[in-house]
Amino acid sequence: MTRFTDGRLTAHAWSPDGTKLAVVRRMNDGGSVWVTGPDGSRPVQVTQLTSTDVFSVRWMPDSRRLVVSAGKLSRDVVLIRSFR
Repeated sequence: MTRFTDGRLTAHAWSPDGTKLAVVRRMNDGGSVWVTGPDGSRPVQVTQLTSTDVFSVRWMPDSRRLVVSAGKLSRDVVLIRSFR
């Protein structure tokens, strides 16, 4: 589907009109979103997020805009004692 030779693709979403593919590409320094043609041609990086994970990507109904959920995944634990 794509012609990327490095990184890891962690998610993808086809545009509603089927003319574009958004892919989440994970590199060592974080994730970024790329948009390609339906055959993987003409890749364009649309985000430059460093030290951030991209959780999901969704197209708006007009196939022109993307919604990206991104942030830092945390696994903190909180212990509450003597709660009444």
